Amino acid sequence: NKVIVFSTDSEKKLLATYPNLHNVELQAHSLDYFQPIHFYTATTKSGDQAVLTIGILGPVTLKKGEQALLALHAYLLRQNINWQIVIIGQASSQIQALQRVKVTGRYEIKSLDKLCEKANIDVFFFTSLCPETFSFSVSEIIAMKYPLLCFDLGAQADKVATYENGAVVDPEASAEHVFLALKRLAKLDTK
Repeated sequence: NKVIVFSTDSEKKLLATYPNLHNVELQAHSLDYFQPIHFYTATTKSGDQAVLTIGILGPVTLKKGEQALLALHAYLLRQNINWQIVIIGQASSQIQALQRVKVTGRYEIKSLDKLCEKANIDVFFFTSLCPETFSFSVSEIIAMKYPLLCFDLGAQADKVATYENGAVVDPEASAEHVFLALKRLAKLDTK
C-alpha cells in the first residue's frame, strides 16, 4: 500500500504528523488536459504606455485571497502609475465593482491561454491564502510561462519558488511589498 501525495508541502505535513510512514509517494497530477499554444512574451513598455496588467486566475473568494486583492487594489489607487487587474474567472460583486478591474467570468480551459494573451497580462498574482495540495491554476500559469507571484504557502509556493519567473512573498506582506514584487517580475518601468 502507498500513500500518494501531490506536493512536497503535503508530504512534509503528512510526515510531520506520521513520522513513521515509509510508503509515501509523491505523484503530481497530470496536465494533459491543458495544452497551451499561446505563451507569455515579454513586451517592452515604458512611460505613458506602460500599463502594468496583473492577472489573477479566479475564482476570487475570501479563502482564495479576496482581502489580499482588495489591499493591493487600494494601494494601487494611491500610486501614480498605470495599471489594471484582469481576473480570469469569477469574483464577488464587490470585486467586480472595483475601478480598473476586469472580470472575465467563467471560461473554458481550452481558451485560457488565448484569454491571457488577449488581456495583455504582464504578471500573475496567485492570491490564495489556502495552502494548496497541488494547485492546478499555478501549474497552468507556469505552463504558459507567465511571471508569477504567490504567498509562501503550500504546493503553490513549492512550485513558484523553483520557477525561474516566479517569486513568493510572506502571507503577511504589505500591499506595497506585493506590488514591488509584481513590478520586478513584470520587468516594467511603470509610471
